[in-house]
Amino acid sequence: MIQSLNCYLMLTLHIHNNSAHLVKWITENNRPANIINDRELRALLTAGRPNIELPSNNTIFRDVKASFEKCRDRIAKLLQEHPGRLHFATDAWTSPNHRAFVAWTVHLEYEGEMLSFLLDIFELPEVRHRLL
Repeated sequence: MIQSLNCYLMLTLHIHNNSAHLVKWITENNRPANIINDRELRALLTAGRPNIELPSNNTIFRDVKASFEKCRDRIAKLLQEHPGRLHFATDAWTSPNHRAFVAWTVHLEYEGEMLSFLLDIFELPEVRHRLL
């Protein structure tokens, strides 16, 4: 079950193996979907296999979205059915460019392993202070 909670596309989507690896790499490394259009990356991926068919950035975007939806559903089910305690945490910070963010996470023990999930993160609206 822990392996499936990682939501790797190889288990959750019916797409080509190369596409699954690409989507996994893009999401885990915070790359944009259009990185697949990079000429050097395409040359590297097709080196030694000139007939390989690479997915378009639209296909990758669609697969990332499908993976997210599948993972969200699986995590929601796990949290709803978990018989133990759920521990929620929040954190707020300001980025170097003076933008404020807040995040919520949940932590639990599942089959002897600690799991953590980011539930939400959002940017706080700008607050202006007036001096009286």
